[in-house]
Order: sequence, then structure tokens, then C-alpha cells
Amino acid sequence: MNSHGNISFSWEEDIFVLIVKGPFNEEGIEVSVPLLQESVLNNTYNKWKRLEMWDSEVLGSPETIKRCQFIWNWFNENGCTKTAVVISNSIQAQVLEQHSDSSTQTFLYKEKALEWLRNN
Repeated sequence: MNSHGNISFSWEEDIFVLIVKGPFNEEGIEVSVPLLQESVLNNTYNKWKRLEMWDSEVLGSPETIKRCQFIWNWFNENGCTKTAVVISNSIQAQVLEQHSDSSTQTFLYKEKALEWLRNN
């Protein structure tokens, strides 16, 4: 099956910024995970924060969400102390509510998410 979904990423000081686009399938996650892990392992911060920005099409099957849970847990085990997710709709909010932990907050605006990451 073809890979669906796209993640681009960069570092802004100690914040790992992920731009997430499109509906994901399991193959899309499998393509992205090694690239994300490599970037984390090569960063210079022992403790860092994550900002994810999701477009309106970001969703996935229950199996895809389980694979996302793996990378989210891996991030936490490898220095991520907080995660802010900028969502585009209420379905995304419900998914995150069910699958995230207390170190994750959802936001509607990037500016508010960055403020929370920098001040908490």
C-alpha cells in the first residue's frame, strides 16, 4: 500500500516543531518514525519540548493511532517534557484526549501553544 500523510519538522531552539498534514495510514507513520527518531537522537538538548501543528485532514485508523502512540511514548522516554498540539477540529481534540497524557495540551492557535511551551 502507498504511504499517506506527511510530516515535516525542524528545531527552534529546544522546541521540536512538527508540521503534520493529511490523513495517515500505517505506512505513512512507518516512513516518518525513523526520521523523527534520528532528529531527536541528533539534537543537542537532553530535555526538550514538542509543538505539533495538525492540518484539518490529520486523522488515522485505530491501528495508525496505536503506532502514533508508540512514537509519542518514545519521545517522552527520550527527553520530551511537554507537548503542545495545534488542532484544526473537534475530532482531533477527542482523539488526543483519549490517547495523550498530562504533559500534552491542545490549542487552536500556534501563538498560544508556544506561549504555554515557553512559560510552563
